[in-house]
Amino acid sequence: MVPANSMKQLRLCNGFLCRYIRTAHSKTSNSQQNSARYTDWPIRVSVLLTRFPRITSDVSDLHGKFQQLRDQLEVKKSKLSNHEIDLQKKSSTKNIVTAKDFEIAQQQKYDLFTPASRFTDEENEQKSLNKKLCQKLVLVIKDPSISERHYNLPSTSLQEGESLRIAAERCLLQNCGTSIRAKFWSNAPSAVMCRTISKFSRQKLDLGDAQGVNDFIFLVNYDSHFASSNEDFAWITKEELSIYLRSRKLRAIVSDLMYEF
Repeated sequence: MVPANSMKQLRLCNGFLCRYIRTAHSKTSNSQQNSARYTDWPIRVSVLLTRFPRITSDVSDLHGKFQQLRDQLEVKKSKLSNHEIDLQKKSSTKNIVTAKDFEIAQQQKYDLFTPASRFTDEENEQKSLNKKLCQKLVLVIKDPSISERHYNLPSTSLQEGESLRIAAERCLLQNCGTSIRAKFWSNAPSAVMCRTISKFSRQKLDLGDAQGVNDFIFLVNYDSHFASSNEDFAWITKEELSIYLRSRKLRAIVSDLMYEF
């Protein structure tokens, strides 16, 4: 004989297990349907072209104090250099440049030196590469085939018999000029995104019954010789992604790929 309490617990467990199996089965079937739907979508290749910082970023007060402490410890624990040894020597000979005289002369030259400004006159120009020198920049363009109002990454359709890497190189040359110098991080894409497209854009891209595209994103580092054939483009920082990119999913992917070292 099974106790009444045990029977009650067994019925509760069985009911919960049945509900869990039905829920898991429904989630699995939905994911299988979604994956089958996504595999029918055509492939598109995008390029995430980034410009690395030209100068070091500004340090906070805490980092500055910590750096001063490290410099003090390094000077305290290190051995004397040849110049410091010469400073301790007392020279009685006249008309000889001592280490102290050399140090004073170098300090006078340093006082006359004026470092260049960390800010340029093109800080507010969206098409300029000479802005935000201490931050990463990413290229976005207006592609009429995808959206006439919003910015996107440079992209192109995958042609028959073409690899993803070759399509990414073709996309880079088409949108950034044939003389551009850039470096791909790898032969494989850094991210992939299943994105739905409006009915108007689907007609322009000739997608047929597909509701969207599978977008493979390659990460590329810009070096020099940028000349865009598209007039509507912008170089933006990580903080400006929400202003230029409409898709929340695309913003999240670009933000993750724009990590700082």
